[in-house]
Amino acid sequence: RSFAFELVEQEIVRDISIGASVFSFVGCIFIIACYTKFRDLRSFAFELVLCLSISDLISSFVKLWGDAGNHGKVLCWLQAFLMAFGELASVLWAAALAFVLHMAFLRGDPAFGPSSIVQYRKKFHGAVWGTTLGLSLLPSFTGSYGDIGEWCWILSTRSIDTAWRFMQFYIIMWVAVGYCIFVYFSVRKKMKESAGSELATRIMYYPLVLAIIWLPGSIGVFWKMVGGSNHLSNKILVAFCSGIFGFANAVVYGLTPVVRTRVKEVLGLASGGEDNGLLEPGTGSE
Repeated sequence: RSFAFELVEQEIVRDISIGASVFSFVGCIFIIACYTKFRDLRSFAFELVLCLSISDLISSFVKLWGDAGNHGKVLCWLQAFLMAFGELASVLWAAALAFVLHMAFLRGDPAFGPSSIVQYRKKFHGAVWGTTLGLSLLPSFTGSYGDIGEWCWILSTRSIDTAWRFMQFYIIMWVAVGYCIFVYFSVRKKMKESAGSELATRIMYYPLVLAIIWLPGSIGVFWKMVGGSNHLSNKILVAFCSGIFGFANAVVYGLTPVVRTRVKEVLGLASGGEDNGLLEPGTGSE
């Protein structure tokens, strides 16, 4: 294929990513605004969703820059680092939500109940943000951040670059996706056999969103590993799905009954609807 054709492909993929990222950026702002506005809904689960949204906001914001490699090495490094940081943090926070669901609903661990789970707040933040920061800084020491064509991320020109792609993101993402799928279907099965939990009803779809969003990318990586070519259609699908992650989470959050009620009240559209307390107000606001 000609170099000019490759440039056109890169521009198409980049434009798709930017378009999807606009929706994600707005969706993340919606969740963050709800957290700021509705103080009585600041449960621990809502805090995890907030952290997921902040992570999505970071990656969505830097994707809006387009190809930062056209504007110098410093900006390119910053885009690559923030994209790696935001996407890995998003994956880990979604996995954290699945873990809470696993411990609270599937195992019935009282330590993960509404009134006691806040004791783990510092551990969750330390584990996710600390792991993300460390793994996102490491590729810098081998010069593995750079312009990959559509935007700046981890390069694939050397063996060490490819190794960082797998160690910093792909392996963790695959494990997280597998775990989230396991938790989601286990919760679905248990809910069919017994009464559903408020916690399970509230957060069971966030891990599912992670699995759906990153499935195309996983298939594409595996296909390339076995010698397949990375077609434009797959690049577009990956760019769209990874770019729309924040928006998908905002849709799930916005469909929560109590959030809908609060938003309608703010917009003056409420008709005396009830607050079903799905977010356990106040358990995470200390």
